[in-house]
Amino acid sequence: QVSDCTYLMLTGIEVKNSDGHGIRAGNVCNLTLYQVKVHHHRENGMQLSGKGLKVDHSEVHHVALRNTGGGKAFGWPQCIGTWKMRNGSPSEDVTITNNLVHHCWGEGIDVLWGDRALVAN
Repeated sequence: QVSDCTYLMLTGIEVKNSDGHGIRAGNVCNLTLYQVKVHHHRENGMQLSGKGLKVDHSEVHHVALRNTGGGKAFGWPQCIGTWKMRNGSPSEDVTITNNLVHHCWGEGIDVLWGDRALVAN
């Protein structure tokens, strides 16, 4: 988990095999995740909040495993997703491009609480 930082770039890392979340970044400014692999997590693959969030050329798979085989009554984790910042305002300037998302037992790419967001291949 990363929080309250600025100008962070993670390139070519792999985050795997947890009973919790893959990558959680909260209240960050200018975060870039490039060629990141996230897989085999019980909860969200990536849950991000802040300003200037970029996820590019990354792969997320086999996440939201708590829902394997049917799901829960509420709360579908995201493969890649945004959330509101600590002060309650939406994440801003979000770019999620050129990613491969598969075998997710929750929501795929989900911009929640986002302002000025682009999701594209």
